[in-house]
Parts: sequence; structure tokens; C-alpha cells
Amino acid sequence: MIILLEDLLTNTKANMNKFLSENGLREDQVSEMISPDQSEMMKEWASTEEKTMDDEPWWDEEGGLHFMKEPIVRKWHGGTGGDKNGSKNYNKCLKTKLYPVGWKRWNKENPDKEDSRKGCKSHLLRFIESLGDSNLENRIYLHNTMDGRGINESVTHYGKATGKVYCNGDDSVKELLKALPESFSENVIYSPSICGYNQPPGWSVNCHKVDSPRYGLPYKWGTFCLIEVEEWVKLKKPVSGAGSRDTIYRNSKTEGYPEN
Repeated sequence: MIILLEDLLTNTKANMNKFLSENGLREDQVSEMISPDQSEMMKEWASTEEKTMDDEPWWDEEGGLHFMKEPIVRKWHGGTGGDKNGSKNYNKCLKTKLYPVGWKRWNKENPDKEDSRKGCKSHLLRFIESLGDSNLENRIYLHNTMDGRGINESVTHYGKATGKVYCNGDDSVKELLKALPESFSENVIYSPSICGYNQPPGWSVNCHKVDSPRYGLPYKWGTFCLIEVEEWVKLKKPVSGAGSRDTIYRNSKTEGYPEN
């Protein structure tokens, strides 16, 4: 949609009114927000460029006019498990810049066969696909109910995804990339040095149980990947989870997770 000049000025006026309202100010308490020179720049821009209503004007320190789109924040629930082993994984996440997603697990009867976890691979693929959109900011919100957090304060941190997804198996990389466009080949990476050849170093080993099909055999986690984040940012106030017992996913409730 092309913005006409009057639409642009109306939008700018609305932004100024919003600024005044949010800061408890009157219009006469604020110096002129748009100088004559800046107004001329906007007129020239509006006459030559096609922009959408999502574009917001801003000026640099030298008075240059720029337009940029605010990134859309995608909020992903990042479950870590609801038992002691899940708590270990949660604490390991906080000590690293990684989040684990196991999308296949060992068959209960056959120690050499893996079964896909229902829905996990499709959610993972949706997450990876969203990494290719420069207008999206992907955040993983870390969730765990153990260690006294309980249900109401179980979402405690978020991490912005860097775009890197490390896998423990070359075959799993090929399987994921087969379902993705070619442009994602640099996002999904086979990295045993990060994942470990059999398991991520230091992560929980809950499959070392007597009833595990691989009990007594060399330990393996199954098929998993580690999603890299820039850092884990602690929420000012923890909140309850989005209501689905799952690993990585989005729904209407995750959109209500706080921004800070």
C-alpha cells in the first residue's frame, strides 16, 4: 500500500500524540518535534518512495531521515521437562547459550530404532523456517516448574535466536534440510564438537534407567539439536507457561509472554 503525504503526516501526528500520552505531557511542553527541514525531507521522500504504514521515521544525529520497520517478535515456548532431569537441562541452558530439542527418542522395544516425537519435528521446522525472515525476532522463553518455581513462575528467561541450530548427527541435518529451502544450509549445522558424539556434555542422562531400551549400552540421547541464543535474559517477573506439555512451540498464550 502506498502512503500519500497526508497519510504520512497523519501517522506522524498519531505517533506524537501517543508519545505525549505515554509520557504524561502536554503538546506545549514539547519542543517542535519536526523541523521545517525535516518536514521538507519527508515531503521529498513521500513523493519518490513507496512505503507501508509499518515504516517508522527517525533521524540520525546529523539530521538524516531514515525509515525502518519494527521487527515482529515471535515468542516460542521452550520446555525443558517436568522432572529432576528436566531441571538439570534448564540449569544447563542458563549456563550456556543453547536450548535442546530432542525430536526422536529410542523405541521402547528396539534399542537400535528411533521413533519421532509427535509434533516436535514439525514445530522445530517452523522455528527454523522463521529464522529466514529478517523482519522476525525469534525469542525462546525458557520454562521449568522444578526447584520451587511452580506453575505460576515457570517461565523465567528468554533468549534471542542467533540463527544457528547445531545437530548431533549428520543424517539428522540432511533430514531437516530436505524439508527446508536451500537457503537454510548455513542455519542447520552438524557439530559433534558442540553436541557431543553421543550426548551434549553435561546435560542430563535420564535414559540411563533400567527400563531404558539402551540400558547397559553406550549412552545416546537419540536425535536432537541445540538451538543457539545470544544470551538468556531474565524476566523482571516470571510468568506461567502456555499450557501445552511440549518442547518448542507457539500459540496464542505464548504471544502474551512479557517483552522484558
